[in-house]
Amino acid sequence: MPTKYMRFRLDLAIPLDAQDRLPAALRAISKASDIPGLGTDTRVEVMKTIIKQLKSFARRINAGTSKEEMTVDAKYHICLHELGQPCHADEDI
Repeated sequence: MPTKYMRFRLDLAIPLDAQDRLPAALRAISKASDIPGLGTDTRVEVMKTIIKQLKSFARRINAGTSKEEMTVDAKYHICLHELGQPCHADEDI
């Protein structure tokens, strides 16, 4: 059965020393997605909020040098390919 998809593209470099702070930052947000009866739009917003939290820990590799890498990038769109329609435009998260 054809369906719509939430499609995420992430490139996030999170320093290892930030890992201890990640669970506490994400725990409260992820619990919100467990609430019964949430609509699709609300679940999308919860996912985007979680990704924004992750993104806040990300850093550019080799920042300020000629070898800088863009490793703080998160995008999202609704994919409708299975329905024979084009995808929605990418949104930055």
